[in-house]
Amino acid sequence: MNKVISFGSCRFCGQNSLHDKDDFETVEQANECATLHCNCIEATKYQVQKKAEEDRQQAIKRAEEQIENLFGGGSASYGLLPVENIIKELILNSAIMIYDSLLKDVSINITSCLKVKISKSTKGKLTFVRSDAAVFKQEV
Repeated sequence: MNKVISFGSCRFCGQNSLHDKDDFETVEQANECATLHCNCIEATKYQVQKKAEEDRQQAIKRAEEQIENLFGGGSASYGLLPVENIIKELILNSAIMIYDSLLKDVSINITSCLKVKISKSTKGKLTFVRSDAAVFKQEV
């Protein structure tokens, strides 16, 4: 029979907490829960950092979905042609750098008629703008 742990300690201040609703299989899980519910300064900083990491992972996942939608297989539903995987990787890496505030925005000219602009809104959301311009020129 597995031992159930419902008592944990904050990893920063050591404050103990009893978890009525949650049962954990390991002491580390119980301590993590205690740390995430503690009000000490270090635990609060840790909670903010942990939330920022989770938000970043969710933003990257949403970016991957949007890139696939606009530039991959989903682009056909808009009547657009998909781009090569290496281009999608470049767009994703650019989006990650923008999310991490390493870059403000990026414009990529994929072809003479296809461009993408990636930026971050004031709300912290990544924005992708795909511009397809059909240019026809004939000389006679």
